Amino acid sequence: MRVGRRIPQVQGQEWRVESASGPVPQGADIHWRVEGDLAPPDVVRQALFFAGRAHGMRARAVRTLAAAVAGPFVPLLDAANPRAGRRLIHAVLRGFSRDRLAFLGEEYVERLWPTLRPAAVARLRRGLDAGDPIVLTSSWLEHVVVPLGRRLGVARIACNRLEFRDGIATGRLLDPVVGGRGPVRWPIAAATRPTRARSSCSDRPIVVFHDRQSDARLSVQQTLRGREILLLGGTGFIGKVWLANLLRGVPDIGRIWLLIRPRHGCDAGARLDQVRTSPALREVDPDLFDQKVAVVQGDLAQPGLALEPAVRERLQSVDLVVNSAGLTEFNPDLRLALAVNVDAALHVLDFVRGCSGAALLHLSTCFAAGRRNGRVDETLSPRETPADRAFDPEHEYAALHELARSVDVARERRAQASARAAIHGWPNTYTLTKGLAEALLATRGHDLPMAIVRPSIVETSTQEPFRGWNEGVNTSAPLSYLLGTPFRQLPTREQKRLDVIPVDLVTRGMTLIAAALVRRVHHRCYQLATSDKNPCDMRRSIELTALAHRKHYRKQIGLQAWLRLSFETVPVSRRRYRAFSAPRQKALVRGLRRVLPLRVLRRAERSLDRVEKLIELYAPFIYDTDQFFTADHVRLLNAALPPEERADFGYDEGRIDWSEYWIDIHIPALRRWAYPLIEGQPKTAAQSEA
Repeated sequence: MRVGRRIPQVQGQEWRVESASGPVPQGADIHWRVEGDLAPPDVVRQALFFAGRAHGMRARAVRTLAAAVAGPFVPLLDAANPRAGRRLIHAVLRGFSRDRLAFLGEEYVERLWPTLRPAAVARLRRGLDAGDPIVLTSSWLEHVVVPLGRRLGVARIACNRLEFRDGIATGRLLDPVVGGRGPVRWPIAAATRPTRARSSCSDRPIVVFHDRQSDARLSVQQTLRGREILLLGGTGFIGKVWLANLLRGVPDIGRIWLLIRPRHGCDAGARLDQVRTSPALREVDPDLFDQKVAVVQGDLAQPGLALEPAVRERLQSVDLVVNSAGLTEFNPDLRLALAVNVDAALHVLDFVRGCSGAALLHLSTCFAAGRRNGRVDETLSPRETPADRAFDPEHEYAALHELARSVDVARERRAQASARAAIHGWPNTYTLTKGLAEALLATRGHDLPMAIVRPSIVETSTQEPFRGWNEGVNTSAPLSYLLGTPFRQLPTREQKRLDVIPVDLVTRGMTLIAAALVRRVHHRCYQLATSDKNPCDMRRSIELTALAHRKHYRKQIGLQAWLRLSFETVPVSRRRYRAFSAPRQKALVRGLRRVLPLRVLRRAERSLDRVEKLIELYAPFIYDTDQFFTADHVRLLNAALPPEERADFGYDEGRIDWSEYWIDIHIPALRRWAYPLIEGQPKTAAQSEA
């Protein structure tokens, strides 16, 4: 144990701690060296550990070779200039992301922990129990020393820190550099640094030029108290979470009517029981649910919502209609897409027009923007397409229905709908029908109190209804599952923003917008997205997905787990993907099959064909466009919330820590709720631990 020589020797002060460097005055910092006191000095071994776990096989080989070559020179440099040795060995970490170093640092500490000297650890902990001001000092990187200090219970550290630019290590060490030996001669920070980069921008001011007063308070509790709401799509992923949050946050709401369509032999009452027993509502008081929630049987795809006359008359007094129903398949049959995404929206609009004073909240998608690049604002342009072509929504609506009627073969309908979408600048039938529904609602419902709400890619919850809730094979599950297999090369651009938003943040935004609609202080369009304030690009999301899979497979035993630890997907260009990945591999397998007609080769070809189709399906969202979505309107509503309601209804996407979200929340949730379904297991197996 060494004591920093910077500590002044004050005469007359009580001495109570002895160390190898002499007596320490009362209240002085006590510096424990990690290497030498607690563990052997192994900075070269650490560099080899990190280098051997770089992102990508080629990067691992190059960095491991560089660390092995530099390793023998580190002791020689230490003898002459300890800092130079540390700078040399850590240069091999250039290009590492902060996320990967933080993750691997914790993994290294797990390996290091059993090798620590028990007597030294016991002596250090006795000092902590006695209240000694201990500082953990090391020439190692903070990514190792911070988790080690957390395990030991030491809150103050002094160690080396890498320089980062945009979350990527430059290979340089920040001053002051701690050498491999000798005393510490510089001031020590008072607390540990975070182990993961947080991109919180919650304190950033929002500047919006707007012609109406924005300083009025918007109390959700007071606004929604006693109100009646008709919820359409309450059996879906977003609908169930919003229902749970609304019952928890506004227990004195008047009545929530759920319109449910009979399906698969289950009437509306039976499907309501399925909603009630869903894990999403497990924290809701059953008595409150029975008191506040009522079910009506209907069908959005039918005129008048297929409601009985008496039921329709009763529902005409509701204050708000929320349409969260929709078809999310990218390239569905055109007939089904029109019925669910367009016809249903128009039937709901007709119902709202017949009500005594109801407002409409219609859930759409940010990707109705189609192939439009750059900044996407919260505006409605019903007479323009993403390709900047003149657009008549009524004419397009009639043309699509004519196409659906005239073409009898489903495959041909899909092909022609996709081609028509591409002409207008939409990547698929899903975004075409969502964009068309927005345009028709904007033109036909221009005189009604209405808000079109566009979430981006809705994924796993962070807190509500509980941490890590997801359901079904949703948008990103197939792609993230693929990244957990030996698949190696994903065609994408590293800097492209992947706009993912947790479902509970979406439902918080919906609650704020619902209150604004009831108060008639709403905008016509809201985007619920993260890409403008707290973006996560494709490079980072791919790497975080790989690290999350690594965390899972490290706990497994067997050859398959070891192989999946060794392979990580890397972002590549489309040209490289075609030359070396699934398309080229499929061609090679097909050629081998002509010579060797083996069953294993046939299975391999089918598997590669599925991968190729999946990549083509996701290409518009991970490669073709580079867009980000503004979300200023919902932030204005959040700013108008009373302070006492911020905990329940506050909306702040800047607080999402993507490293924690991806590794500890999102991928584990998909592994529990979605991956079993992808693998063909029954749905009950995916929810057996709920």
